[in-house]
Amino acid sequence: MDLFKCLKYIKNNLDDFILTAIKNTSTDLEDVQRDQMQVGENAEGNIIGKLRSADYAKRKKAKGGIAKLGVVDLKNTGDFYDAIFAKVESKFIEISSSDFKTNLLEKKYGDIIFGLNDDYKKIYFEILVPEIIDLIRKYLKNGSRP
Repeated sequence: MDLFKCLKYIKNNLDDFILTAIKNTSTDLEDVQRDQMQVGENAEGNIIGKLRSADYAKRKKAKGGIAKLGVVDLKNTGDFYDAIFAKVESKFIEISSSDFKTNLLEKKYGDIIFGLNDDYKKIYFEILVPEIIDLIRKYLKNGSRP
């Protein structure tokens, strides 16, 4: 294999390597999204919202809630969290939940409940970057394209 041609292919198809790596780590992306929600943060790094009832906030905290007291974490039964998915189509990445409450929660707190803020992007990138590198190594070693 001609190294120059290989490097040119990688440069011209870097998006494919990245999108394949995101597909390969989509369950990790979903986990990082859940972790962010558990602390009560949205895609902008702000709190998702405030709980209206102090008693409910105390009960959530007593059950082991990670978010600061009184901060919305979008978790009650766990069904919404369990239904979180990350899907890559073409050059579009969708993070959402297939739970029936999703539209309701987006209306109430905004569609920015989904998506990683800067701190959680860093966490996910620690998973994603090695996957991209591994895909490039495989291509250089045996020509396997993403």
